[in-house]
Amino acid sequence: MDVLRPPIVTIGGRCYRRNPAQMTSPHLPGNAYEEQGGYTEQDDEMYDEEMYEAETAENVSCDPLEMEKTRDGYRLVIDVPSKFFGLIIGSRGETKKRLEHETRTQIHIPRGNEHIDEITISGKTRQGVSSAKTRIDVMAASARQKTPFTHFVAVPLNSQDIMDRFQAFREDVLKECKHCSGVDERIFQIPQKLHLTIVTLVLLTKKEVKAALEILNDCLENIINPILQGNPLLIDLAGLEYMNDDPGKVDILYGKVRMQDGTDGLQEIANRIQERFVASELCQDSRNDLEVKLHATLMNSIFRAPEVKNQRSEGRGRGQQQRSREAFDASEILELFGDFSFGELRVNSLHLVGRGRCAEDGSYWAAGKVPLP
Repeated sequence: MDVLRPPIVTIGGRCYRRNPAQMTSPHLPGNAYEEQGGYTEQDDEMYDEEMYEAETAENVSCDPLEMEKTRDGYRLVIDVPSKFFGLIIGSRGETKKRLEHETRTQIHIPRGNEHIDEITISGKTRQGVSSAKTRIDVMAASARQKTPFTHFVAVPLNSQDIMDRFQAFREDVLKECKHCSGVDERIFQIPQKLHLTIVTLVLLTKKEVKAALEILNDCLENIINPILQGNPLLIDLAGLEYMNDDPGKVDILYGKVRMQDGTDGLQEIANRIQERFVASELCQDSRNDLEVKLHATLMNSIFRAPEVKNQRSEGRGRGQQQRSREAFDASEILELFGDFSFGELRVNSLHLVGRGRCAEDGSYWAAGKVPLP
């Protein structure tokens, strides 16, 4: 990570700098506080640095909060996914105690078996309650960026015509390139799962899933419809590309997508949807200056590898399953099938897809769909 350009955490439309302290606490929910969150000395380091940023933000914050006035002061209920409770509690409750002491508040965190995604903050002063909220927000936002994505917004490409053409491509490659290193039937995408990914999301509660669907519907009205102006979204899937510099050692081979009318309408739609979700704070990545890479994964070396649990790498949440890759030689595939046409498609809907879940027909399970004109 570039220490001169540290990650940015966006909370309530305000951007905070997150200093380069590695967070290694687990974010898995449990039935007791100790199970909800382990603790390392690096957690203290992360707490110190992030709390400095939070305190700096508090000094300039003037956003009104809807607090409840009580006999003893003020009370505020905030939405926090229970998955992050362990981080906020800390080992033997030390992080929570420290936070309460420094902000002069009382913080109620439900136990894991209560299945409640809210934290209640009580204090004698508005400033103390607001300070505690900001600090919890910073910790939760930082933890979200370390959490594996749970959902993604996708353009399904599994029309019967495209699936048939993909099956023909698969058979031809296995026939003509079976001698190529690393090429076997296991690395091909499942036809029913062909799709374009627009943005990956971390949705940890039912309320967050509902919010994501509301955003997607808002995108239809304020982004997609003005761009399409009543016209259908017609795309072609043709040609091959790969995601690294050496065609002899490829991890992902994908199909290229373009609008039939030659415009960049689909790219603009994807970019603006991504920007909208980044602003919502439901993404892993808080950057909004990146262009969406529109691609349909056809072959991926990760499909072949068995899952290995409880291994970590930089940027992964603790306990996330990690797979080792074995690249394949795509040189001959590109030479023989570089201009392969998988057909055309009228995009009828955008899907909010739940990661790791499948529908009865083998496609990705959708938590919701937004129909297109």
